[in-house]
Amino acid sequence: MRSKRPFIRLSLRHLLWALIFINLYGCLPDPAEDKSSGLNKIIVREAADANSLHPLVLRDAVGFKVALFIYQSLVNIDYESESLVGILAKGDPTIDSLPNQAYELRYQLRPEAQFDNGRQIKATDILFSLKYYTAPFAFNRGNRGYYQFIDSVKIDQNDPLAISFYTHQLNSRTKFICGDFFILPYEQFDPQSILSKYTFDELKQLEKTDTLPKLALLEKKTDSAIKSTTIQSLNGSGPYALLKWEKGKRILLEKKSNWWAAPLDEQSVYFQNKADQLQLEIIADETTAISALKSGNIDVLQGIGPKNFEKLQSDSARFQTYEMEKRGYQCIGFNMNHALLQDKHLRKAIAHLCPLQIIVDQVFYGKASVSSVPYPIESQSTKDRYPFNPEKAKSLLEASAWKDVDNDGILEKKINGEMVELELEYLYNTSNASRAAIGMILKQEAKKVGINIQVQSVEWSVYLERLRNANTALFYYGAQTAPLPPDFSALFHSKSAFGGRNFAHYQSSQADALINTINQNISLEDRNNSIEAFYEIIQDELPYYFMLTPYELIATSTDVKGLTTYIDRPYYWASELYK
Repeated sequence: MRSKRPFIRLSLRHLLWALIFINLYGCLPDPAEDKSSGLNKIIVREAADANSLHPLVLRDAVGFKVALFIYQSLVNIDYESESLVGILAKGDPTIDSLPNQAYELRYQLRPEAQFDNGRQIKATDILFSLKYYTAPFAFNRGNRGYYQFIDSVKIDQNDPLAISFYTHQLNSRTKFICGDFFILPYEQFDPQSILSKYTFDELKQLEKTDTLPKLALLEKKTDSAIKSTTIQSLNGSGPYALLKWEKGKRILLEKKSNWWAAPLDEQSVYFQNKADQLQLEIIADETTAISALKSGNIDVLQGIGPKNFEKLQSDSARFQTYEMEKRGYQCIGFNMNHALLQDKHLRKAIAHLCPLQIIVDQVFYGKASVSSVPYPIESQSTKDRYPFNPEKAKSLLEASAWKDVDNDGILEKKINGEMVELELEYLYNTSNASRAAIGMILKQEAKKVGINIQVQSVEWSVYLERLRNANTALFYYGAQTAPLPPDFSALFHSKSAFGGRNFAHYQSSQADALINTINQNISLEDRNNSIEAFYEIIQDELPYYFMLTPYELIATSTDVKGLTTYIDRPYYWASELYK
């Protein structure tokens, strides 16, 4: 007979479960509190917190997502049209050719644009912001390289809302990059107006602040602001203000009243702020996040695993689900500096041992699309050049003189007088279940033809360090791409090997020349022709085997309205949502 005094007879097991529940959910927000206050609040789950929200050092997706709600740039890519639209600028810049193969890009600012203190945003703010991004601070090295192509900047003396950028490097991305930095109020980020003492040209020439006390002081103060989580150092002209940042727990944004761009809300997602508050709730574990969605503690769950997504999809009375193809790629990379993988036949053999349809069906539950290139173009076939074919793999291995000499099931080959077994490491980042599963599938298929693959996981920072230092054989890698003409420099150019993101350490003068041509082409037809020629090279030399792109999977509670999906990150725009 069950006791009528359950609280007295609680077992240790029940107490432990109660403690676990409190630890997992006790710090989550109570949705009833927001309903009673009448707030139109949207709570979004993020798997990890931002490292920083300071505009100079946005290095992760969460930080950049929040920054887009706090700050604004001159232009950005519209999520629906995938074309360049004006934000603080009225629109695209005008481009004029000048003598000596130079160009002027002139942006005209919106006269109604203003900072939170009511001050009109002028060309002087644009110049200050570019100086701030390119000042010779230690943490600015990446920014300085990104904007190095800008020769000089000038403000129109007759129009305080017009600014011109001058460059000798005009390509298909220039008008975006010139407007691709957040515009910041100088009184907040440089209250002593230290940068006003230097021209943009002078700052470009400086390497360090060691011999410049005032500039060194600004660097020190900026470094302190970067490490801060206080709201005083994080205000911009965007639709939301940072209300609270509880490191490791949540980021809370509040809608600005009388925001300058509210009348433009029909023009672009960048002018939307329908929710009174946006809260990014940090929940690392997916199971915990799903429980939070089911209990009403969060409204939006993104980046769901395909198996869990199917379960949520089957409960349409409680959840709305969205799946969409996204721009990007996943691939197996080959360390071209590895003694065995310098053999192109071996790289191709491994590609033929990847059963892509099985991977799509079993690892991603059908929620992925196969693509053999990092950036598809209309004239380029995305058909897999290396379909699953173990017999073809065997013939390629035989052509490279790999044989099972001692009949132990592993192929051998004499290299520099020494018998070497065909054993390779497959590296992936810890806690990535899909990459682990792909590694095991490849291991099983490779074993059948005599290749011994060791599947190894390491923490993310170690993973990146080993890739940069060419300290592995095979590795799994993926990235999201932008709706811009592609720049293959980071992944393929020789200058990006050994320290950059060319983790295959691929070096080819022919490929480098084509990348340079692609980046310089303004004509879409000419650029696509160069891309086709480039793809022919990399698909033959195979520094990476491009495989697939997983779908983005999102679930929301049924009372969330206004969600539109996009092919580009973050795949939906939170400020469009409301209840």
